[in-house]
Amino acid sequence: MKENINKAKSNWNILLVILMAVFVMVIDTTAMNVSIENVVKDLNTNVSTVKGVMSLYTLVMASCMLLGAKLSDIIGKKKAFIYGLLIYCVGTLTAALSANIMMLAIGWSVIEGIAAAIMMPAVLSILISNYEGRDRAKAMSIYATVAAVALAVGPIIGGAVTTYLSWRVIFGGEVMVAIIALVFSGVIPKDFIVKENRPKIDFVGFWFSALGLFLIVLGLLTAQDYGWFYAKQPFEIGGVTLSLFGLSASFIMILFGIAFLFMLLMWLRKRVKNNKAVLFHPQIFSNRIFSPAIFVYLFGQMTFSGIMFCMPVFMQNALGYNAFNTGISLMPLSIALLISSLFVTRLIYRFSPKIMLVAGLISLLTGITLMRMPFWGNFTDISGSSFISAFLFIGFGVGIAFSVAYNLALSNVNIEWKNEGSGLLTTFQNLGASASVAVLGTVLFSSVFGYIAQGILDSSILNTTDMTKNEIRELLIQNVETFKEVVEPKIASIVTNAMSMSMDLVGIVLTVIVSIGLLLAVFVLPNVKLKE
Repeated sequence: MKENINKAKSNWNILLVILMAVFVMVIDTTAMNVSIENVVKDLNTNVSTVKGVMSLYTLVMASCMLLGAKLSDIIGKKKAFIYGLLIYCVGTLTAALSANIMMLAIGWSVIEGIAAAIMMPAVLSILISNYEGRDRAKAMSIYATVAAVALAVGPIIGGAVTTYLSWRVIFGGEVMVAIIALVFSGVIPKDFIVKENRPKIDFVGFWFSALGLFLIVLGLLTAQDYGWFYAKQPFEIGGVTLSLFGLSASFIMILFGIAFLFMLLMWLRKRVKNNKAVLFHPQIFSNRIFSPAIFVYLFGQMTFSGIMFCMPVFMQNALGYNAFNTGISLMPLSIALLISSLFVTRLIYRFSPKIMLVAGLISLLTGITLMRMPFWGNFTDISGSSFISAFLFIGFGVGIAFSVAYNLALSNVNIEWKNEGSGLLTTFQNLGASASVAVLGTVLFSSVFGYIAQGILDSSILNTTDMTKNEIRELLIQNVETFKEVVEPKIASIVTNAMSMSMDLVGIVLTVIVSIGLLLAVFVLPNVKLKE
């Protein structure tokens, strides 16, 4: 497909409109994470159902992301962005006015998920098309930073709004910001697409990708409940119990998801060979810069998402912080992200992007080590201020690594495949976040209950005669809500110690993840310069 595009160099109004849309999409989930209990009471439902609604949003978005990227080729980036934003407004307004959990699921999970899948690839493509050289690097850096900052400040905004107003106001505020973005979307230049070269939708490829990504993400999200390999509990659908050699349903879903993605690649290669329309060109992965950059970004996203998931859990459960205080404790990370965005675009042309990316990952690795250090001493001395230096290093590392990875991956893609590259990058972002929460959630909660059980046995606080550590652990897991309300106050120090030791274990896993990304950046990523 050939496009003629009016480039608007240094027209920062375009970036401003994009950032408004990105901010509401990113803050959507993080702000609502701290409002679950309020939603449960207001809609007369339960915590598991609300978490299921949130997971469905991720599933819908991940499944439709590659199709959303292709739509930008068919109707143009500007139209895809506007249509996506309009659909997002409908979904957000539906969620704000929800009378029951089903209405919330339709508005939040389904409609917003589809809208995000249409919008996100278009957003990245608009940035690539309308900025060049240093301006593009700066725009991409600010984009990555705003997205990360929205993730970090979400709990603060969500906690404050939910506490003093209502969780519905969060969705209402998103509608207002989205409408403003729509009003000023005219600053985005129009795409001029040659109708004769307009691509067609590869529906077979879409279903392969949708089913593959849906099953992989669903498997990751349910692994903590059903097990990573062997089944922890039976999987039931419509009253029928499904079992295959005692394997976990999550493991089976992930295997089938990978199989569908393998069939997708085979299908795409066949379509390319026959010169037919494809969902995306598999040759994009042969790009020696795009592939390592996107995988480095994947591991960076896993690390950052893991930190943003586990640290609030620790602060709220071990330190007794509320959502607002947790968000304030994370502010050094947000500040470091903002600062890094101001200087990274200058340094990226003075030094090679590879050196900058490695420096960012080393800073991230240093931050994780500093984050683990409070867990090596006296647990009673830990507070939110114990992590200030760690969050500063993590913020600088994430700000640099994300910005450079974005620029390297998307600036070196064939111009005709930039929408596909944007869609793949956003897909990897979703996979990284889902995998991180699944893996680290399993590590954190599994080890917490194990340490608590051992602490109960060692302290003899409860009558555990003839009960083994594993029996106590399973009892705690099965009665977690009762345990939190009745048992926990009696053994607060045991819980704090268990959370602290588990967080150190989480830190080890995070170290491994970011180290893999660092090795890719050092030994696989070519040492190239960004074009001015």
